[in-house]
Amino acid sequence: MQGRVFSQVTNHRKPPNGGFWFLANPFRLIVSPTKTWGELAQTANPAQAILAQFLLLAIGRLFAWQPMRDMIQSFGGVTQNSPLLLALFTELLLLAFFVVAANFALAGILFGCFSLLGMKLEFKRLLIWLSFGLIPICLGYLAGTIPLWFIQPLSADFAAALSWQIKPFSLGLASFFPGYFTPLSAQWFIASTFDFFGCWALWLLASGTNRYFQHDLRRSAWITCGLVLLFFVAASGMWQVFQAFLVYRG
Repeated sequence: MQGRVFSQVTNHRKPPNGGFWFLANPFRLIVSPTKTWGELAQTANPAQAILAQFLLLAIGRLFAWQPMRDMIQSFGGVTQNSPLLLALFTELLLLAFFVVAANFALAGILFGCFSLLGMKLEFKRLLIWLSFGLIPICLGYLAGTIPLWFIQPLSADFAAALSWQIKPFSLGLASFFPGYFTPLSAQWFIASTFDFFGCWALWLLASGTNRYFQHDLRRSAWITCGLVLLFFVAASGMWQVFQAFLVYRG
């Protein structure tokens, strides 16, 4: 009898949430989404995924640090003249602020949209689900910067050079058919957003609506459609921002 009780307790024990597991959970979700979403529904912290996002993007920035600086300087761009360590620290500090702000902003937009549709979701749980599901996009950025470290592309204009800064080596239509996707155009932003890693993130988030939120098929479909719309809005917003920047630069 005691052995049976001990077995039940150990089988339903929550997964560890400290030490190595603090960083392991976001990457376990990539290789075993069904099981990990179920565990995250019991115990999770948005800091786990946000830190993992930052580490992936930071490693990518370090890989592409010199090639990106060279491309900026080749078109008359301004780079920091401060010592290397100070420049790296400033870059990583700004990156950390961007990662945190982007996760909270996207979660806030989704929270507002779902509230208008009558879906009552706790903001913290929504932030956890979103931050974990966006890990593949950060992984895609890192994967794109690795070849950039070995081979620096020869950009013909400033827009092309700037596109390398935003999305280096996108694994999607924008890379395979460059003639149809002019750098920094609306179709380029959409194709770059919905590349292999973007679609992977959408699938991962869609799978989490069932295992993490325990929603039925109808509500899961609504949330997935909202995600696709959010990705389109994000791509369109980035296009508008960079078009304004190009016009300002002349």
